[in-house]
Amino acid sequence: MVFASLAFIFIILPLFLAGDFVARPAKAGVWRNIWLVAVSLLFYLWGEVANVFLLLALGFINYWAGRYLPKSGRPRFWLAVFIAVNLSVLVGFKYLGWLAALLNLYIPVITRLPLGISFFTFHAISYLVDI
Repeated sequence: MVFASLAFIFIILPLFLAGDFVARPAKAGVWRNIWLVAVSLLFYLWGEVANVFLLLALGFINYWAGRYLPKSGRPRFWLAVFIAVNLSVLVGFKYLGWLAALLNLYIPVITRLPLGISFFTFHAISYLVDI
């Protein structure tokens, strides 16, 4: 679903705004964030159900990495590890078929890409680098 679709404009956007309007007077920032994540997942599920667990797993991994990096003794090393994890997911889904054909390897390849995999990967990397 795109942002200019009628389903987004008349279902997802009003749903988000209603929840935000209810939570705003209570100054409940945590509930507003939970509501934002829930409506965002609904928006993602509307477009593609199959890979929502991949998106959630990457989100939890990067959240955990963001909490761990400042406390680690070697933040540059762990930053490189978490960037490699994010890029390996991107390469695995987007470029594994091309690499397998280039090297004449038979590797079963997923032909349907997760929706927004590049967007989420590069935003996760940006988040980790900013920390």
